[in-house]
Amino acid sequence: MENKKTSVEIGVNLSSNLMNASLTMLTIIMALFVFIIEKRVTNVIFYIFFSLSFLCFVISIFHSGKGIDKARKALFSNNYSRHKTKNHYNYQAIFCFLGILLSIISIFLTKEDKTEQNKFEKLNSNLEVLIKQNNNSQSKLETLQQENYQIKMRIIELENKMNSSQAQAHPALQNYPAPQSLPTLRKK
Repeated sequence: MENKKTSVEIGVNLSSNLMNASLTMLTIIMALFVFIIEKRVTNVIFYIFFSLSFLCFVISIFHSGKGIDKARKALFSNNYSRHKTKNHYNYQAIFCFLGILLSIISIFLTKEDKTEQNKFEKLNSNLEVLIKQNNNSQSKLETLQQENYQIKMRIIELENKMNSSQAQAHPALQNYPAPQSLPTLRKK
C-alpha cells in the first residue's frame, strides 16, 4: 500500500515539474513571438504552427491538472492506482513535447527581414558620408587656420616695415609708437 502511495506521489511531482516546464515554455515562446513579429518576416503557416504550439502547452497543463486532481482524489479515498492518472500524465508529456516541436518548426518558418538589413546598410552608408564630410571640414578648417596665420604674419611684417619706414622718414618720431589706424578726413 505504501509503495502505491509513493508511486502516486512521484507521478504528481513529475507532473508538477512538467507543468512548470510548460509554463516556462509558454513564457519563452511568447517572448520569441514578440521578437519574431518585430524583426522577421512571417506568414500564415508560421501563425498556424505557433498557435498550435501554444495550444499544445495549454492542453499539457490541463492534463497535468486533471492527473494531479485524480491522484489527490485517489489518495483521499485510499484507492491508490497508478492507472487512474497514467493517461493524463502521458497526454501531458506528449502535448508538451509537441508544443516544443511545433514552436521550433514555427521559428524556422520565418524569414530574415531584408528591410532591417537595408536600414543598417543605409545607416552605415550615412555614417561613412558624415565621417568623410567631417574629415573634409576638418581639413578645410586647418587650411583656413594656416591662411589666417599667414595673413597675421604678413600684417605683422607690414606693420614692422611701416614702423621702420616712418622712423627713417622722421627721426624725431622714433620714440613714439606707430598709430593703430589711419586718421580719416571729415567733410564739412
